[in-house]
Amino acid sequence: MGRREYGDFFQMMEGISTNVLANRLDWLVKTGIFKKHAHPTNQKKSYYEITNKGFDLLPVLMELSRWGKKYIEESEAPQEIQGPYNKDPKSFKRHWKKQMRERSRDYLREAAMEKR
Repeated sequence: MGRREYGDFFQMMEGISTNVLANRLDWLVKTGIFKKHAHPTNQKKSYYEITNKGFDLLPVLMELSRWGKKYIEESEAPQEIQGPYNKDPKSFKRHWKKQMRERSRDYLREAAMEKR
């Protein structure tokens, strides 16, 4: 979940072409699900941050994951996420949102340290 830069997404998504990934990230930014920022130390790079609108998709994504696990053999719903979500969705969403914000701060702090 801590993915930030284009390269991170590219490595995570095996077999996706660069133009498809770029189009998808552009769409996520245009629709307000992600926000694109200039990298603090490298003008050629950008990083992506999930927005509140994106956070609000969590229940939808979790239900799709649950449905996939039930009906599609190859589907893998990560139990470390699905389990706590099923137990207390509101608490999980607050925790997840806090964790993503902390990871963004850590990312920016590390980038600032690299600049020195």
